[in-house]
Amino acid sequence: MTQHHLNAPDVAPRLPGPPSPWFGAAHMQAISKDFLGYTRQMHREYGDIVFVQMYWEKVCLLNSPELVRAVMVDNAASLIRQERAIEVFSRVHGPSVMMVEGDDWQRLHRLLMPAFSPRRVAGYARLMVDAAGPLLDRLVPDEPDASALVNMDELTSRVTMDVICRTLFSDDLGDTARAVTAASHALNEIAMRELMVPMTLPDNWPLPGKAAKRHAMRLFDEVIDSHIAARRQMPPDQAPQDDVLAMLLAAHDEEGGGRLSEAELRAQCKVIFLAGFDTSAKALQWWAWLMAEHPQQAALAYEEVSRVVGSRAPQAEDVPNLPYLSATIKETLRLYPPAAGLLTRRAMKDIQAGEWMIPARSLVIVSPWVLHNDARSFPQPDVFRPERFMPDAPALPRSAWMPFGLGPRVCIGQHFAMTEMTLVAAMLLQRYELTREPGQPEPVAQLNLTLRPAQTLKLRMRRRSSMA
Repeated sequence: MTQHHLNAPDVAPRLPGPPSPWFGAAHMQAISKDFLGYTRQMHREYGDIVFVQMYWEKVCLLNSPELVRAVMVDNAASLIRQERAIEVFSRVHGPSVMMVEGDDWQRLHRLLMPAFSPRRVAGYARLMVDAAGPLLDRLVPDEPDASALVNMDELTSRVTMDVICRTLFSDDLGDTARAVTAASHALNEIAMRELMVPMTLPDNWPLPGKAAKRHAMRLFDEVIDSHIAARRQMPPDQAPQDDVLAMLLAAHDEEGGGRLSEAELRAQCKVIFLAGFDTSAKALQWWAWLMAEHPQQAALAYEEVSRVVGSRAPQAEDVPNLPYLSATIKETLRLYPPAAGLLTRRAMKDIQAGEWMIPARSLVIVSPWVLHNDARSFPQPDVFRPERFMPDAPALPRSAWMPFGLGPRVCIGQHFAMTEMTLVAAMLLQRYELTREPGQPEPVAQLNLTLRPAQTLKLRMRRRSSMA
């Protein structure tokens, strides 16, 4: 009998990943319902690269620092943002640096970078402290050992909202702050839902939910437009010169791109405003929980702040001298990365990732939630261990820790965010001891565009007898 199979060509190895019957409908439903759980499960079952069919999309999940770097950094020129994400977010942000591609992105990036340089951020530190101080002082009566049970979402949102307003506009929102915070949360929830479906009907249609979105977008437009208009009406010698808006108005592209147009200026202010307060608010909320849950580490951070800063207001120059406090924040960002999963890119051509080829037009998804919980990079990943990020700690694998993204499109405001969180955290520790209430369950992480506690998180804040 002829052995035809002896001469048959080798069969290509099956791409790692689950079967996808019915065009992967079950996978699409699972990732929409529980992005965090689904991506962790795929990593456990199939490894560092997972290929999944989800309806019309060929999806590739990258789950190791080496593969992530090979694709997101080494092949960054072959990637663009997911079209659906651009469609959803552009309705709110307009032509911001987060939304555009190619030459437009290069130009906006060049124009914005000077406003977020380390030197500029150091100048914003005073504005950050001036914004946060009065809010923190009012939380608890000014009496030794006085305490209050504080809603941490309300607190951190209000603090970071005032910080971003002060650094962006040299102003605050006053009585409208609560409404703007609620509008931001509403837009996050709506955007999360819209990202998980292929299309949505126009926002101006009289449909359930559209009115809330229109109201939120209109409120943000009014906030941004009123501040820009007020600045343009100020005499030049009276206008602030050290806030972000001043930097944007003065920005000029030396390579021939000129200044920001009016639409571009509004868009950059919007994205800085929205992205700049919510991610930091959620990170500080998780940090406060971890300080309450781990009093020994909280005591070490407080001792460092007391030794370096004392009772005075912290300054930008203090941040490098607070390595343990910074380490508690970085470990918080590892355990609870604000942008925990929605880092998606479209491969515009075939990309080699290790031994695998990612086909052109595939949707590439990188989840910091998965990378940050990998025991190969972070032994005992469920344990809060700030020592991982101390200066004398062993070096982490490149791209293992990426709360601000990776590659050319890494978050432009990461230094701003780290400075803001460190200063606010130092001010909190100066004033209060944080504790959990008896019987309070550990909060469950929920991805709603940003990573937040699924239930309202309240902590007991007890005023210290001395701020030094």
